[in-house]
Amino acid sequence: MGAGARAGAAVALAAGMLLACASADHPGAPDTPEAGSPIVVTGRVTVTGSEPDVRLVIVTGEETYELVGDPAEELWRRQQRRVTVRGRVVREAYGPGFPAQIQVDSYALERGADR
Repeated sequence: MGAGARAGAAVALAAGMLLACASADHPGAPDTPEAGSPIVVTGRVTVTGSEPDVRLVIVTGEETYELVGDPAEELWRRQQRRVTVRGRVVREAYGPGFPAQIQVDSYALERGADR
């Protein structure tokens, strides 16, 4: 297969993936729970973005969720730690770079998995 054919196949594959995401109920994140749903996730707490749009997020492996609420404020000091967060989805994901938002009710640090 020539370079042109490979490039054309790559474009077709990318277009198909984009179409599949756009046709899902939740564009860009079809497996994200609906707003109001309770949720428990475990992952690494980190910060994304740059001033003035800095966000505290938890990365679970394949998914990323933005963390909000009073208990989430404590997690700013826990960056790069693995935690389990309990809360509810207050905003669904709406595409890459716009993860679902979790209102944090509580969290627990994982022992022995920090570094």
